Amino acid sequence: MLARHAQVVLSLGLALVLVPSSVGRAAAALPENLARKAEASATSEHNESYLARFAIDDKIPAAGSTASDLKAAWCVLKAKSGDQAEFTLRWDQPVELGELIYWGRTAWFMSECWKDYEVYLDDAKAPAAKGTFEMVHGPQRIRIPKSTAAKVTFKFLNSYGGPNPGALEIQAFGRRLTDKEFRQLAIAYGAAAATSVAKAEPQAIRQLIDRLRREHGPKYAQAAEHLARLARLEKPFYEAEAAGEAAEERLEQITGELEQLERDVLLFDLDKLVVIRRHEIEASHVYTYHYEGFRPGGGLYVVSLKDPKAKPQLLVESPTGQILDCDLSHDGKTILFSWRRKHDEGYHLWKIHADGTGLRQLTQGVWHDYNGCWLPDGSIAFLSTRSPQFAYCWHAPVGILHRMDPDGSNVRQLSANYLNDFTPAVLDDGRIIYSRWEYVDRPAIPIQSLWTVNPDGTGLAGFFGNRVISPATFMDARSIPGTTKIICTMTGHNGPTRGAIGIIDRSKGVNAQDAIENITPDVAVPKVNEGCGNFEGAKPYSCPVPLDGTRFLVSARGPVLVRTYSGQCQSVALPQPADGMQLFAAQPLRPRQRPPVIPSSLPEQAAPYATLFLQDVYNGLEPYVRRGEVKTIRVVREMPKTVRIDPSLRAFGFQFPVISCGATYAGKTVLGDVPVEADGSACFRVP
Repeated sequence: MLARHAQVVLSLGLALVLVPSSVGRAAAALPENLARKAEASATSEHNESYLARFAIDDKIPAAGSTASDLKAAWCVLKAKSGDQAEFTLRWDQPVELGELIYWGRTAWFMSECWKDYEVYLDDAKAPAAKGTFEMVHGPQRIRIPKSTAAKVTFKFLNSYGGPNPGALEIQAFGRRLTDKEFRQLAIAYGAAAATSVAKAEPQAIRQLIDRLRREHGPKYAQAAEHLARLARLEKPFYEAEAAGEAAEERLEQITGELEQLERDVLLFDLDKLVVIRRHEIEASHVYTYHYEGFRPGGGLYVVSLKDPKAKPQLLVESPTGQILDCDLSHDGKTILFSWRRKHDEGYHLWKIHADGTGLRQLTQGVWHDYNGCWLPDGSIAFLSTRSPQFAYCWHAPVGILHRMDPDGSNVRQLSANYLNDFTPAVLDDGRIIYSRWEYVDRPAIPIQSLWTVNPDGTGLAGFFGNRVISPATFMDARSIPGTTKIICTMTGHNGPTRGAIGIIDRSKGVNAQDAIENITPDVAVPKVNEGCGNFEGAKPYSCPVPLDGTRFLVSARGPVLVRTYSGQCQSVALPQPADGMQLFAAQPLRPRQRPPVIPSSLPEQAAPYATLFLQDVYNGLEPYVRRGEVKTIRVVREMPKTVRIDPSLRAFGFQFPVISCGATYAGKTVLGDVPVEADGSACFRVP
């Protein structure tokens, strides 16, 4: 089971493109794709742009590339065919067959992949192979007995529910591909970064063991055992790999043992995970995940990593609702989660003991409360839409940062943002880090950058990316233990809150592109000079949770992976649920280091204004503005949008309601003019 999932995960994030001429040379080392010599037919073809023959043309569009699969993929007309179809390859003469490869249709919707299948050779009554495809982008193996046949018939029994399921490509080879060739197959179609999530390699596992020994010392008690297991497998692995096809079965056996060892090393100190099982939320924008895409089902679970056969412990079942996110208390005893119990309710915060007792609702109202996290003093920070304000260019309710006591009392607003905040968490130094949509005199799509604030609401400061155009959005930020770096999800402004996983090193500059390291290079992040920063293609990753300075957990559109930051080692911590749902927000069920409590510096009675001090207005303006030229500063406030209308009633562009004829989405008010001193400084108050 592990080996099967490991093969599938290889293709989770591959961003494949139409094959250029240079790729043909790379592919020449692979066995011949016999499907190219066959005649293809299907029981259903959507139209002239999606004929069966387009699935054997050696063109593989990228995931999410929409219209690029016109005349490059096959799909059914589901309205007539139903959720099934047959696809047939015929040759003039019998050919030797050893393996078939299926590429799901992922250019429009990931759910347009076929799910359960059977394969028949010639006119046989019994299938030569049957199984279940994963809902992923990339090649998936169909193992058949080595045979001679003139016809192969695929019976696709059902799909993952998409509008018109099909295939980007179907390939046939005269022998089974080695694992190395299977990886090369992905690389040959434009996914050169697939090597970053390659299968288990002895040298990489040895380096991982050595690093974990240095990092954890005696706490990594299994190190000697793991090294001994590796020593028994290392030499036979390289011998079998060198022998090629003659030792294929032996190599597969050893590779499976290496994969199990790699998983054991990566998870050496983990016993159980808290995890959410639910449907994916297909939000239209990065700031609409809290109210769009509702699909009931799933729940909150505790899952054993050591005993794969153990039944997951169901803590909270949600047959009519949806659980969005969760956070485990620092003592490892209480789980905080946001739960929308039915469609006509908002998300609200709940807590439950890790043993399944003590379920309690903490917030309620006609708004959404979500993205809760435990503060070092035991209080809770969270986002809430309880203030009547909405996104400028859509009708989304705006959630901003609040805090409350552990029992849900004493709710207090921390953020004065008039647009959305996202995914708060606590840094190792005790500050809250969160994403903030910064819209003041900016482009409409960027910038959702990282900010910090003390738990009492003081000390608001930009953390990273307030001048970074792409990626458009940084989310899910967490401290990497033992470092000053953070890990986060890098995504676009539009579409679901998934993307690449990045590490941010502020020591290289708080707006420096060099400070951003994409540690999932199988997902390309648009460059800063390409404009808005929206993603195209696959956006597979979300919910990164660091385990230490070497490893992290991450959701991957179904399963939960455990990976090294370097990408050299990876395994499936939890496989994708069989019901088509996905796993999110996985975190170890154990106590964790409690960050320091930052004492509050709030006065007993806060004034209704803030005092701002500007040290030097010319800093950043010179040499374009000479000293002495600036006499006053005009202070302008962008106003929150407190009403919304249905988009179907819009009168102009994306303004709901209309503010201007395209000049700005925001209403503004002038608070006043402030004199600038000779040294460039100014001091003033604002509400």
